[in-house]
Amino acid sequence: QRRDPPPRHINDISQSSAQTQAKQMFTMLQRAGKHQGVVQHCVNGARFKVLIPRQSCIVAFALSGIRCPQTGRRDGEPGEPYGEEAYLFSRDKCLQHDVEIEITGQDKIGTMIGRMYIHRKDQAVTLLQEGYARLSGRDSTPELEEAQLEAQAKRLRTWENYDAEMEAVRAAEAVAEIEIAAAGEAEEVTVVEMVDPINFYVQAASSAKQLEYIGGRLAAMNKNEAAGGANTRVKPGDVVAAKFSEDGAWYRARIEDRKGDKYKVLFVDYGNSDTVSASDVLPLGSTVPSLVQCPAQATEYKLAHIKLARDEDLVYEAAGLVQDLLGASGGKVRAKVEYRERSGRHHVTLVDPTSGENIGAMLLRSGLAKLERKKQDIEGLKDAQEEAKRAHLNIWRYGDAADSDDEDIRFAQDVAKAKEKAGK
Repeated sequence: QRRDPPPRHINDISQSSAQTQAKQMFTMLQRAGKHQGVVQHCVNGARFKVLIPRQSCIVAFALSGIRCPQTGRRDGEPGEPYGEEAYLFSRDKCLQHDVEIEITGQDKIGTMIGRMYIHRKDQAVTLLQEGYARLSGRDSTPELEEAQLEAQAKRLRTWENYDAEMEAVRAAEAVAEIEIAAAGEAEEVTVVEMVDPINFYVQAASSAKQLEYIGGRLAAMNKNEAAGGANTRVKPGDVVAAKFSEDGAWYRARIEDRKGDKYKVLFVDYGNSDTVSASDVLPLGSTVPSLVQCPAQATEYKLAHIKLARDEDLVYEAAGLVQDLLGASGGKVRAKVEYRERSGRHHVTLVDPTSGENIGAMLLRSGLAKLERKKQDIEGLKDAQEEAKRAHLNIWRYGDAADSDDEDIRFAQDVAKAKEKAGK
């Protein structure tokens, strides 16, 4: 009597608990070339679980070179525009369909990365052509780039607001707002306020005497004028004297916003903010130097070419790294201005005086920040980012996490154009 063969055991290495096993199998699966498979589950438009019958396993699989918008989360957090539509499109095309996959890489959590073909058509190309995905900034090919250009020209879905002509106008306007700083030597400054891991307010070493003089003038105004001086109407943008709630002292401040009898102010000589009562705001006395007579002693700095992750946990981790570094050096860093905006914000390279390492490169190497524009070749920074990509650290842990925000791309391109123009 003929017996049926025993049921084949399927090894599900797509689970997070099987991460070690997935990493052990990666080399074998990669070397085997193309695999016939069946899509068992769609996570989002570009991520799947695929059964590979010949290998008796189920793998987590992500399309390389593209990024689809995120779908909404179970906790109620909304997804990105067209995230749900991209998911439904891929589910309709792929779920329980025969596919051919080619594994080219693997991320930190064991997800296989590569190409997926349905009826010999690259699914990444299809998603790009339909406007459900955008290039991720790595592993791109001419075919993928052509597919994205096709969707842009038709203004499909995620490109529905795309206007090449308007993009050119915005670029020209932005270039007009960028002023290239003359190249100079790095100088030592002190970080007095960290807004976030890449934005700071700093004071120059020469600020000490100016701050002492301004403080003395404000203290004298406080004694002679504050008690009887009536608070005149002030509006956002005005420079005033404001009392800091933590120490009760008066400082020069710019009005940022007003709600009722409360003012949000920025202390221009220190970079910190506070919300104060109307009674704690006074016009600058005649004996207190104005910003024309004595410029603000806190200068706004941003790490040049660097962008933070969207993930709040990664921003928090990046903040901890930078705070530890500044704490060890007493806030002192070496700064070289790369360029500045007409608004006064300086884009800089900051160097840790103890280790001599570029702080921006440290964030990039840890996968806690990324370059503002894909394929931007900035000396000392591109290699640091590539190191984090290869190790699939933090931002790059899913392999396709790099985004291509239009604003960041335009801004970095504008900077490059302005620098080129200035060099002619």
